[in-house]
Amino acid sequence: MSAADATDTAEGTVGTDPAPAVTGPAVRTGALLVAVTVVLGIALDQLTKWWALEALGDGTVIPLLPTTSFRLVFNPGVAFGMGSEIGPALTVVLIGVVLFLIGWLVMHVRRREGLANQLLLAVVVAGACGNLADRLFRAEDGPLTGHVVDFIAVDWFAVFNVADIFTTCGVLAFAVLVFWQEGRRPADGEAEGDGTSGTGTAARGDADGTPPPATPAPGAERSALGGSASTD
Repeated sequence: MSAADATDTAEGTVGTDPAPAVTGPAVRTGALLVAVTVVLGIALDQLTKWWALEALGDGTVIPLLPTTSFRLVFNPGVAFGMGSEIGPALTVVLIGVVLFLIGWLVMHVRRREGLANQLLLAVVVAGACGNLADRLFRAEDGPLTGHVVDFIAVDWFAVFNVADIFTTCGVLAFAVLVFWQEGRRPADGEAEGDGTSGTGTAARGDADGTPPPATPAPGAERSALGGSASTD
């Protein structure tokens, strides 16, 4: 093999970008975990509501703590009973919100924004879809008039369900995570700057995946020139 062929082979090996080979499987894995999280969240919410209808439908109250109990309530509003006077228009708005959340989640998955971010958004989507399912499939007074099944009663706070917990805790955790990530970015940037400053051509070579050009040893150029002159 000639020197030129060896150089071409080395450049082809070093310059190969492995990212495209990893991107597809990574996105599919993230999407699978997100989908499983959403499905399990909706299933858990609906199973707990089914239990509440079966166990508490006759007016039974199950005390848990001095101010907390299981008590069945049908909520025409949103989380914690808010917006109950709006009616079917509220369901239309919630459909739009759920579609927006799903689109936002898909964008995070495609951009690989971080698995923790994706899973927290998946929890939020699961909660939103769980309550929306009640409004769509428990409607007895006309389209979009279904009431949400609430059964966790806190006397000094509200009556809510598992979907409310998913939505509220998911949003709060996502916000905390984003603020934490934003706070770490300047430190990461400074660290990268310290790691690359002063390295010159070698640092640029490592960054773009190509080896830095060889630097001739002291006196090599003079020897080469001397050899050329004697040949002439």
